[in-house]
Amino acid sequence: IRVCRVKMIHNVLNEVVVDRGAFSGAMMLELFIDDSYVTTVEADGLIMATPSGSTAYSMSVGGSLIAPSVPCTIISPIAPLSLSFRPVVIPETSAICVQLPPSARSNARVSFDGKKRELVGAFK
Repeated sequence: IRVCRVKMIHNVLNEVVVDRGAFSGAMMLELFIDDSYVTTVEADGLIMATPSGSTAYSMSVGGSLIAPSVPCTIISPIAPLSLSFRPVVIPETSAICVQLPPSARSNARVSFDGKKRELVGAFK
């Protein structure tokens, strides 16, 4: 997974996690895939995992195991408030955009392979 933001690029082996950080309630995140709106997720966060990352945090929140030879990304919600959005597998070439809606009650925190964590407002 390659994460491109305005001033930095992160290459990750396993997963990118967007979560609520220290905020105590569920957060709202808008999900776009290839510039098409998919849904607004109300959850504790989202995990975007590679096949090698599918065996860790993504699996623990209900995501499927993905064979290492499958070129894909799995997007798994963390403790969603609705059952209408379940883990989804998309081609690895798809562009994923996660952003906070204008009505968001909190900031988001993003981490790359469980390491560098950054507090962000709206991001792509």
